[in-house]
Amino acid sequence: MLGPQRIDPGGYMSRSRKKRRGRLAALFVLLAAAAPAQAGQYRVGLAGMVILPAEAPNAAGSERRLMPGDTVMRAPLGWFHTAAIAEDVTVEIAGVSETITPLSQLWAVISRRGGDLSSLAEGAPIFCGELRTNAVAAVASSLTLGLSSVATRVARQRRFCLVDSDSDGRFDRAFLVGAKRAPDQIMVPITPVAYREARNVPIGEGNHIEIGYSGGGLLGSANFPVGFYVGGVRQPIDLMLTGDGRGIVRTSAAPNFRSRRIPMAVTIGSAQVTVLAFDSQSKGATIRYDRDFQWTPVSVSYRPQTIYVYVPG
Repeated sequence: MLGPQRIDPGGYMSRSRKKRRGRLAALFVLLAAAAPAQAGQYRVGLAGMVILPAEAPNAAGSERRLMPGDTVMRAPLGWFHTAAIAEDVTVEIAGVSETITPLSQLWAVISRRGGDLSSLAEGAPIFCGELRTNAVAAVASSLTLGLSSVATRVARQRRFCLVDSDSDGRFDRAFLVGAKRAPDQIMVPITPVAYREARNVPIGEGNHIEIGYSGGGLLGSANFPVGFYVGGVRQPIDLMLTGDGRGIVRTSAAPNFRSRRIPMAVTIGSAQVTVLAFDSQSKGATIRYDRDFQWTPVSVSYRPQTIYVYVPG
């Protein structure tokens, strides 16, 4: 009488299972090759602002007498790398539509990942428009606890990007930064539209960086407050970092000097002056221009602001 039968792991049944598993694995590989894998939400880094050389630079080695309230130097701000299209183009993705016009500002993408961007040729030009708050999604999300169709498909902040997939000088695809769902994280074809690139373009009047002179420091000191102006309005900047390796400028703590430490070199970003003399009574100072603002990328961080919004009950 035979006892309990044991299935040999190396026997026929085990081999057949291995074959089936091998076929399934091969099928999955084929399916994966046929459908490109998605890499999650789009992430882009854009070319930002640059400090441009002053229109009327101060000659190196020249000296000047300053009084409190004087402007030491000023340099315009510009965009490092932008593009403008030749005609209107309307893009619609994930239920969000936007018309981009020749007057729309488009910034060059310097880093990118997510979605199906890995399918693009290396170096394919991409330019993105302004970051916008998706008001419809924000309101719908607050009213439906985030369960509305719009809120689940698009983030509260989003931007459209245009792609020149074959580098022929025409945008032919688009994608939406902020699309949440995998089906919306795919570039869509658009009617090809020509574009023109530009570099180091001044943003315009009222957009500049400025170094002033103030004699109101403590204990007989004076300082050089740094102003960052956008649209003619001084911005509440906390930090300013220039891309030339010369360090961080805290505009909330302007570089200062004291009479007993003169002569003293003061460096602000790429600019430098040397304080040669200081009158503690009048607060006047004599400086020498060593180096004016030079072309350099610049990034800033804003001081936290509290905004109170009244909602009628």
